[in-house]
Amino acid sequence: MATAAQHFDRILALCRVTCMHITLIVREERPQRALLKLTARYNDFELHISEIVFPDGSRKYAYYVLNNQKIIVGFDNAPDPEALKLKYGTKYARHRLETLPHRHTANKANIMLTDAIEFEQFLTWIQENLLGRGDL
Repeated sequence: MATAAQHFDRILALCRVTCMHITLIVREERPQRALLKLTARYNDFELHISEIVFPDGSRKYAYYVLNNQKIIVGFDNAPDPEALKLKYGTKYARHRLETLPHRHTANKANIMLTDAIEFEQFLTWIQENLLGRGDL
């Protein structure tokens, strides 16, 4: 398993190859958790990237694509009430702190459950679903 530092190094290396105007907001590696936050430009899109890696190797992430200050898509695994309702129905409150991978679209108006993703998969999703679209 890669260390948090190696994981963050891989994300930053991918950003340097695929993105422009990278702004590293914070990178901290501490025993209790490691944190990476950055923004970047990918073609005409603004990316907001956040990752937290915990000592057990679990991670919390948020990968968002914005265009003209509006969220086009966001992948995260936060304990989102709407995502929890999709998975657990009326019993969602029992799981209120559970991280659950999901995707937001249409400026967070739509939500769907997903599998957990890595940063590389996020970039692939952008290439396959957003590049070349003129309706954004």
